[in-house]
Amino acid sequence: MERFKLSYLKSFKERADTQLEDIVSTIKGAEESVRESYSETISLDSDDFVKMILLDASFIIEYFWKNKTLNWTDEDREILEPWLCNRMQMDFILLENQLPFFIIEKIYDIAFPSLSKNNSFIGLTFRQFEYYNVQISQYSPLTKILHFTDLVRNFCMPPS
Repeated sequence: MERFKLSYLKSFKERADTQLEDIVSTIKGAEESVRESYSETISLDSDDFVKMILLDASFIIEYFWKNKTLNWTDEDREILEPWLCNRMQMDFILLENQLPFFIIEKIYDIAFPSLSKNNSFIGLTFRQFEYYNVQISQYSPLTKILHFTDLVRNFCMPPS
């Protein structure tokens, strides 16, 4: 999976409207807030932590984008068997796999400023998890999403 994530980082970097250094700088600037989002202390040093966030966030962004646009490569088709796609969908909402939503959204907005106006990351995320949206929830700027598991929880809550 790490090789696959690196491949997605490469495609993310090629599609991005900004330099990777700007995205790394953004993650470094938010590192304290990102670390505070976890209940347990993460023992990675700063560089390894930033690399982990960049790799995981770019993978999520690229996967969600490819899923929306159906722009799959031959490599994607080789690796992404239907059972693996289902497994990944479940992994996205495992509590131990959660990245703070705000950092993925921030990376997306910096990497794709023109795209984020009409295709926001929250829109991609709602589409990715629409199966769980049993209340047919619509995004509201008042909705605070902590991570994907929190979004799915919101989808299942009855309207106020």
